[in-house]
Amino acid sequence: MEEISQGIYIPIRGPPEIRQVNVKKGDISKILQSDYNDHVTIFGPKSFHLILFCNDDSQNKKLPINSLATRLISQRTGRDGIVIPGPALLLDDYRKLTLDDLRFLLKEPFDIEDEKKTVKMMNDVLKNLKSRGVKHTIMFT
Repeated sequence: MEEISQGIYIPIRGPPEIRQVNVKKGDISKILQSDYNDHVTIFGPKSFHLILFCNDDSQNKKLPINSLATRLISQRTGRDGIVIPGPALLLDDYRKLTLDDLRFLLKEPFDIEDEKKTVKMMNDVLKNLKSRGVKHTIMFT
């Protein structure tokens, strides 16, 4: 991941926004307004290496459900029942995300075969983040 990444901030209400993020300087915590961040690795489609960061303490804070982030996770995992409360931040390990990328991800159908092929590559992404000192809890969906 580059020193400065371009991600998409997904607020609870309102439109998503492009954000510049310096992971090493703790921008994820600042953007999400939380010291306790969790993430969901999103597999596929090809050429995307996505991670959705969210506030791990959002349920204790009783933050409302983030309908757009929840829809994204449901779309990308092919499963219902995963709920993302509070604001979220979508990053890609190798590309600067745009709002067009988000629109594409929300429309692209889930493909289990694509997911299986991408799992190994995404594990490398997680190792890379860990080696760079990102403090997070790993959730596999």
